[in-house]
Amino acid sequence: MNKVRFVVATSLVAFALAAVVPASAANLIEPGYGTSVYLTHSVSSESITSFDWSLSGATTYYQTSTSSYNFGGLFTWINDVQSTAVAGNADYSGASVVRIDDNIYYNTSSTGYKIWKHDPSIGATGATQVSMAPNWGLFRRKAGEMFITGTPNFSSPNEVFRAALTTAGNFESPPVSLGTTIGSSGPLAFDTLGNMFYAPGYGDKSIYRYTAADVNNSVADPTNTPLPSPAERLWWDYSSSFSNSSGATGLAVDDIGNLYITLTDFSSPSFLVKASANGTSGFANYHTILSSTRGLGDVRLRDGSIYLAEGNEILQVVPEPQTVSLVLLGGAALLWFRHRRHGSF
Repeated sequence: MNKVRFVVATSLVAFALAAVVPASAANLIEPGYGTSVYLTHSVSSESITSFDWSLSGATTYYQTSTSSYNFGGLFTWINDVQSTAVAGNADYSGASVVRIDDNIYYNTSSTGYKIWKHDPSIGATGATQVSMAPNWGLFRRKAGEMFITGTPNFSSPNEVFRAALTTAGNFESPPVSLGTTIGSSGPLAFDTLGNMFYAPGYGDKSIYRYTAADVNNSVADPTNTPLPSPAERLWWDYSSSFSNSSGATGLAVDDIGNLYITLTDFSSPSFLVKASANGTSGFANYHTILSSTRGLGDVRLRDGSIYLAEGNEILQVVPEPQTVSLVLLGGAALLWFRHRRHGSF
């Protein structure tokens, strides 16, 4: 295996999923949730690594990885119909699909890292390569910018990068490193106040929290005020609670500061975990929502539901109403929440 392939295999370690089986293998653990399959990709041997919605919310975009970890394609899902936005190729599949402004971005790698832009407004298939900056994950904070986690080479630690985007959705200049974290590259997410959470994908079973001031100061002057050292920003060490986990594959934060994390492993069960903050934004507690014998990919929040990639499917997990609400609404409400596939909540 050459160096590039080794870097790719390591950076995507949490996406080396077991053989996909047609039916969901998710097992709900926490009472008070209902789950259903939101969509199923037509090729059962491919795994969905990441997904996001169009600006209008009408279209779901997702990327797949083949059983050989090659790029299976970028696909759309509209009214239960699957279509191909970008055909698969020999590149290695990346870990991210993210909408920023009107554009859909995703990543692949071969002889180098690649970030691609798909423009839905032109009404055509295909994508334009916009960068070869080191990357593992692509993330949205606000309009006109992209945050990136990645490592320049196998021997380097992960870094957090920021890129400013033009009105056309291209990079104004190469992404700028805001600082070095720890472990291999993994997901990050922002809360409503601009605080940034980061979870290594391998090599460190912890989650770190950087304040909005940390992030803004590093954006303003990355040379003199880079992100603080991870040791100063440790939020939760989950190594004793999930000792078999290899690391995080997805991370999302709700409006009140709760984190939803997918923790994935090669051979042990993977988990969707909810971690809550205390009144001072420190870690308070966690509970495990579900486990799966298939590796879990990205996680996102939308309209009161949790969505996560599991094998060749995207699952929808819905918090169910409390017992008193069920009494008021009737038993039909429970069935509606359990089996609904689309719409808002």
